[in-house]
Amino acid sequence: MKPSQPREPLRILDFKVIQEPLEGLLRNMDEDLKRQLRSLEPLNHDHNARRELSMLLIALRLARSSYHAIAFLMTDLDPHPKRQPNYVLVLPPINRQIMDLWFSLVYILDDFKARILSFEQTAYRQLREQIDKTRRRHGPDPDWSDWFVEMEDLARKMEGEVHITNEQKADPSRKIPSWPNTFDLSTKSSKSQAFLTFLNDEIYGEMSIAAHLKPAGFMHESGLVLTDMFSDHQKTTVEERTIHQFKFRHYFHTVIILTGIISEIEMHCKLGNAAQVGKVWQRMAAWNSNARDIYEFRYKRYFP
Repeated sequence: MKPSQPREPLRILDFKVIQEPLEGLLRNMDEDLKRQLRSLEPLNHDHNARRELSMLLIALRLARSSYHAIAFLMTDLDPHPKRQPNYVLVLPPINRQIMDLWFSLVYILDDFKARILSFEQTAYRQLREQIDKTRRRHGPDPDWSDWFVEMEDLARKMEGEVHITNEQKADPSRKIPSWPNTFDLSTKSSKSQAFLTFLNDEIYGEMSIAAHLKPAGFMHESGLVLTDMFSDHQKTTVEERTIHQFKFRHYFHTVIILTGIISEIEMHCKLGNAAQVGKVWQRMAAWNSNARDIYEFRYKRYFP
């Protein structure tokens, strides 16, 4: 019998190499968008311009919040007994959520004025559906009366903001199209369709399997929650190698998605952060093939 080959050592990345320029970039982008929004308010500029900047700021902050939550859970700088290593299992579903945001943002920015209206009208439709569903279940319950008042008030405000017609108001579920899911966005004719198809084929499918605990994802992640039933050798392998591989792969997905969202906003608004965006992509591309492929496919031309 041939002697077993030694395992290739784990390639450890000091995430500060990426985190430090990324954190600075996040602060700059947030301040730039806030500054532009505030500059519109006193002059009562075009309502669409405020909607656009507001949407982009919300998208940035949602993605940043997910990134910071993951960084907090994954950190090894301040160990705490309640921060368990298998918390890495929350990464795929969080990544899928912000990946959906990335897809929608790319698609919307190809034709902002028309597509943001469609996106917002779908939000109105879903709010009305939620109100109707909740009323069927809890309508007679006085404990829910305040909630109904608040939601109905929000729906009325949205009707004016997103140009809901009387026909749409009368039957939102039939008259307002639903927003396409991530796969459907990749099949729609758009300037960025090739990129969305690439993302769906190369990254999203794998991420969805893990996030939804489909059979392959279920089996793959099972070893990370059964270590107390393993032999000492198996347990050591999981604790010293498997869990770190999982963490590296999915945490890098988080950073890629966040940087993609940042890139789309910078490409659209031209806030003056191109050099910083390029630096983050270049550092990621040096360590991760997915980051390198995405950078080469779409962002290198904008952030060389």
